[in-house]
Amino acid sequence: MLLLTSTSDLVQIITASAGTINVHASWIDNAAGTITPGRTNTPTITGAATTTTIAAPLTAVQRNVKMMSIRNEHATTSNLITVQHTDGTNVETIWKGTLLASEEVVLDAEGRWTYYDASGAPKLSPAVGRFISATVKTSGTSHTVSASTNTIRVRLVAGGGGGGNSTGNATQTAVAGGGGAGGYAEKWFTVAPNTAYTYAVGGGGAAGAAGTNSTFAVGATTVTAIGGSAGGGPVTQTNATVFHIPGGAGGTVSTNGDINSSGAPGLPGMRAPGTAATAANTFHSGGGGSSALGSGGVGSGTAANGAAGAGYGGGGAGGLSNTTGANNGGIGAAGVVIIEEFS
Repeated sequence: MLLLTSTSDLVQIITASAGTINVHASWIDNAAGTITPGRTNTPTITGAATTTTIAAPLTAVQRNVKMMSIRNEHATTSNLITVQHTDGTNVETIWKGTLLASEEVVLDAEGRWTYYDASGAPKLSPAVGRFISATVKTSGTSHTVSASTNTIRVRLVAGGGGGGNSTGNATQTAVAGGGGAGGYAEKWFTVAPNTAYTYAVGGGGAAGAAGTNSTFAVGATTVTAIGGSAGGGPVTQTNATVFHIPGGAGGTVSTNGDINSSGAPGLPGMRAPGTAATAANTFHSGGGGSSALGSGGVGSGTAANGAAGAGYGGGGAGGLSNTTGANNGGIGAAGVVIIEEFS
């Protein structure tokens, strides 16, 4: 409990900077056995100041503080708060700490202080490094971290490349290679609470087109995961020719991450002639490359458009055609940006 037992006893709050600090206090007064409840809502404290939040009791009255709440209502600014008890001569600090935006500290009837974060949950020791949230970004360009966030881990996958197209030919079988997967990057950043940071989510490549990069920037550092290349094709060969169409290269090694990885390449489209000069009895389109968080489209042994990449950053499969109609490659899977926040 917190007692005020003389007409000189006060509870004061020192705010270190400008902001928006609200204080509520409740107590009971005991005057020779007569109990009287009381409470105060202190006018909003907006500047650096020393403010009395619980006044001294009257003569021969003991004031027992049952509860006091100190809340930082400012949307973005933190404030160093000192709570002190004075008897008019001696001053003792009874609590001191920094309240981030929308955080609160509460003194209960047992004399315990509890620190609450912006979501209203207790900030348990150790406060630093506590997981706050994970956000999966598949679109957009800006992310604002929470008022309690000091550290983030970002994970990026770039877009996968599209599978190659196959040409149509009445007497030939055309195969195409699979698209390469998008690269992967991962990095830890120290960030400012309640601050916006820019990113880009890599798009999956259309048939015959490369995927695009995923990025995340903090200050002068931009982490970049590289998009996968498109699968090879179209190429027309006589059915008597053994040949393969290369798959697209995976995204090259990412840059500026703590972990930087490339994407897997797409598989080649293959064809081998049969026993007759005009027959192509063995053929298969190339499958797409798989990424750290996605799988490539599966290649086909029959005439078909290529299968699309799956998950995040998988390459599309190549097309296969053995008629006059062309078949397109599968589209690459789009990338992703994953943001994990910690106090």
